Amino acid sequence: MEEIQTHLESVSFSFIPPLNERVDIGEYSKKIYLNAIRFEAWFDESLIGLVACYINDFVNKIAYVTNVSVDSKMRGQGVAHHLLTNLLNDEDLHSFNYVCLEVNRSNAIAISLYSSFGFEQNEIRDQNVIMRLKL
Repeated sequence: MEEIQTHLESVSFSFIPPLNERVDIGEYSKKIYLNAIRFEAWFDESLIGLVACYINDFVNKIAYVTNVSVDSKMRGQGVAHHLLTNLLNDEDLHSFNYVCLEVNRSNAIAISLYSSFGFEQNEIRDQNVIMRLKL
């Protein structure tokens, strides 16, 4: 769990707005550790990439990606793409209909990444776009 918190603290500034302005990173890390399925990338014994998803809405059959983050030194090298591919190929998603995520609408790089997987803009909430992928 400490590795998740350290990673999220180090990438907080890359979120729009910064992650530490929206959540208590310690509590968020604990929630991810305990409740989310995680796909992680490691380099030199450091967590450099994380995709976390809640796969627990069995009524609506919707999985929710809560985090996609990559260390600034490793961006542009396909880490997020690799982790998202692993998530979407995970057998835990086979009984679900959709994967959803939320992204700030000014984060064009993230929106482009998600769109490349087939996520479509489904709804706009304030400054955020809800994107959805039909499985």
